[in-house]
Amino acid sequence: SGRAESEMAAEKPEASEAEVEKPYAELSVQLFTEDDQVLDGIVVGTLFMPEPEREWDGLQALFFAMQGQAPKGFPLNETRTDEEGRATLPLFEHKYGWVVYGRTPGRLIGFKIVENVERGQTHDAGVLVLARGGTLRVEACDESGTPVAGAGVVLVADDSSDPTQMPIHFLKTDKDGIAEFRSLSFENHKMDVAKRGFVVAQKDPVAITVRGQGTEKVMLLRGGNLTGTVLDHLDQPMEGVT
Repeated sequence: SGRAESEMAAEKPEASEAEVEKPYAELSVQLFTEDDQVLDGIVVGTLFMPEPEREWDGLQALFFAMQGQAPKGFPLNETRTDEEGRATLPLFEHKYGWVVYGRTPGRLIGFKIVENVERGQTHDAGVLVLARGGTLRVEACDESGTPVAGAGVVLVADDSSDPTQMPIHFLKTDKDGIAEFRSLSFENHKMDVAKRGFVVAQKDPVAITVRGQGTEKVMLLRGGNLTGTVLDHLDQPMEGVT
């Protein structure tokens, strides 16, 4: 069977140069802690900046991807830092620029926007600092105590004015109803937990402290359905009304 597999591999045609996208340029970045210690073996990646007309949807996907929760089919371009904390990645052509980020559990996700890169050059993006961050475990269940899988959990930092920190964090609960955030700033957050068929659960504030991992238990109440008929001034049903 090994011979047959090798023969099949030999017969498989290679992609032509036209089918393989060549990098537009390269990007180099170095990662440190807030104490100027090198961070080696850390995930580093680049993402396309969203198109202006799709900015909100694009930012949601971008924030998911930076947390290691990229939507299905979302293009990823990641590597890891070497012993000097440096990583070099290819940049593929994109008219709206790129975002370079670094991620590791227990530290804030560091990122910066990269623009004005010339074709063929190796662009030095400088330094990303990944400061120590806090963690939060969210446990979602229904009225009977059954875990709710696939619920969207959104955390919004109260002070989102720092451009080096992610202001919004998105995760979905797993099959056990758990979502674990590992790179949160030490401040208060607003939290929304939502899933179709349930009433949105909200909590404010949710404090992220240096004392260790906190846990928030959330009960999602099942919502009811509302039906009715929209009538005009002559009591005639109206079609297509939102």
